[in-house]
Amino acid sequence: MENTLYPVALVLETGRGLANTARIWGVVLGANIFGAVAFAALATRLDGVDGGVRGELTRLGASAAYHPYGTVFAGAIFGGRLIALVARRVQGRPPAR
Repeated sequence: MENTLYPVALVLETGRGLANTARIWGVVLGANIFGAVAFAALATRLDGVDGGVRGELTRLGASAAYHPYGTVFAGAIFGGRLIALVARRVQGRPPAR
């Protein structure tokens, strides 16, 4: 599992490492897109899953893709805050106020 929180925290604290953080994000994004395409190809084109499961995956994917922008943005804010809180706890620091 990738974790880009610490490089971002370093950039925000020190102002250094932006190019390296962008490079890490590029690698992570590319790997995630490749993995998603590979799974989709295995699940649909190569008959890697049963037809009923394939239909259900298609339905789930379509319903997940059609949310209002505000809902996705609010979810991203909540998720980012939750990850930051967990990371601070792992470091043994209290939550930021």
